[in-house]
Amino acid sequence: LAAETRGGAPRRARARGLTGRTKASGGDSSSPPGETSLLEVSSVSGLQDLIEKTEKDNRIAVLEVRRTKASPAVEAFAEKYEGMADEFKDRAVFATLLQDKTEATKLAAKSLNVEEVPEFFIYKDGELVSELASGTSYEGLHHAVARSLGQIEDVG
Repeated sequence: LAAETRGGAPRRARARGLTGRTKASGGDSSSPPGETSLLEVSSVSGLQDLIEKTEKDNRIAVLEVRRTKASPAVEAFAEKYEGMADEFKDRAVFATLLQDKTEATKLAAKSLNVEEVPEFFIYKDGELVSELASGTSYEGLHHAVARSLGQIEDVG
């Protein structure tokens, strides 16, 4: 599966800062059933930690990059994103990077060459395999995640 990136080369980021959170309370990725667990990436190293951990655990990483203040449509999509995290929780780790939260998150977004938000990145085996730009539908992201997990065959 070829990586979809600007410039054609897969991108990897480096640095520290990964925190877990759940819908109900602060927590980690091993939250009780019924709670949605999304990781929050807070730096370039946190992004690298996410990529390395999912590679080691034979899972994919799905990263949403957005701003702290988002339009109502983006906020509504964020709720669906949490639902998708629940659906794929056994085979994928879903995370969010709030681009404008701190200087460290700005650097993390810059390391990914984020141009517009929301933007989604899917990593498998430590490599970027899919990048979906702003305007991606829920169905488009769901399809990309399923394809990355081998649940849907690549066409073409």
